[in-house]
Amino acid sequence: MNVKIAQNKLNLRWVDNFCKTLQYKFYKSTLTWENIKENIQTSAKESLGLDEFKQNKHWFDEECLGFLDQRKRAKIQWIQDPSQSNVDNPNKVRREVGRHFRNKKRHI
Repeated sequence: MNVKIAQNKLNLRWVDNFCKTLQYKFYKSTLTWENIKENIQTSAKESLGLDEFKQNKHWFDEECLGFLDQRKRAKIQWIQDPSQSNVDNPNKVRREVGRHFRNKKRHI
């Protein structure tokens, strides 16, 4: 129970720090969407700090990122134009990406 209370206090301090930083940023700048977006992102980074990206999957590399990007582009294309050819393409790409990931995991 003490852990929950301590965690709640920590969350409240983080939220308070985030809100103060955000209010200060809004006060300093004009309110366009890009400024709002940038202020929210910088306030969150200042409040939370930047953590290094933890990569638990040692087999995941730049080539895998390319495959993921290809899969995302195929899905977006299908969402924008759900014709039959665009329905078949994401499924084909998804199978290829899954096959690539399985092979990468096997060769660790």
